[in-house]
Amino acid sequence: MSNNEDFQAINQVSSDKPSDNEDFQAINEVSSDKINQKQHAVEKKLLAVFEDNQEHTISELAEIVKLSKPRTRAIVSSLVAKGKITIKGANKNRSYRLQPKR
Repeated sequence: MSNNEDFQAINQVSSDKPSDNEDFQAINEVSSDKINQKQHAVEKKLLAVFEDNQEHTISELAEIVKLSKPRTRAIVSSLVAKGKITIKGANKNRSYRLQPKR
């Protein structure tokens, strides 16, 4: 077999199997679903905490949900963006509370 024929045979075998890109895409989709499920569970837990109608800081919330402050802040920010909770104060004096129902 010539080098050209070898190359063609390798290409044919490679094209018959799913690409690594497809494998990685499938793995990413599964991982993404698990991350979304976990974030949704944490959001539900945080919203349950806010049902006491009190204000809470990121530190308090992080301790309750057992996540880091940055991760908790990111999830709380998504709840703020969704209009579920509101912000009171700024920077170090910032706290959050449940959005009043209208």
